[in-house]
Amino acid sequence: MNRNDKMLEDKYLLTFGGKHYKLNLAKINAFCLTSSGKTNSEGEITEAYETDENGVFHLSSKINREVKSAGNSQEDMMVYDFIKYLVTKLLESPSSNLDSEMGVDFSFAIIFNTLLSEGMIEEIK
Repeated sequence: MNRNDKMLEDKYLLTFGGKHYKLNLAKINAFCLTSSGKTNSEGEITEAYETDENGVFHLSSKINREVKSAGNSQEDMMVYDFIKYLVTKLLESPSSNLDSEMGVDFSFAIIFNTLLSEGMIEEIK
């Protein structure tokens, strides 16, 4: 008996639309941790001053430094936070997502379909 068979026998396993689903953690991880590919650079200038014999400050040295980084951390963090929000919303108690006429509310359906189409949710077969 493999792990999926054991999961299907579990009395706590829920059926959604007659099928069983699981989160694909590898896909979620790959989606969240893939950098946008953009590079950033920041410049830093360090200046040192000395006083001459008259007590007047003069520039004695100047160091220009450029630091390059791969990826846009702020953009990448937004992707992570967005996926985190979708998964959190999806994992809320089912009763908060149920609608008496439609079965599930619209936001739940959109989130579920988006994660399913991106491979972040997959059917257990």
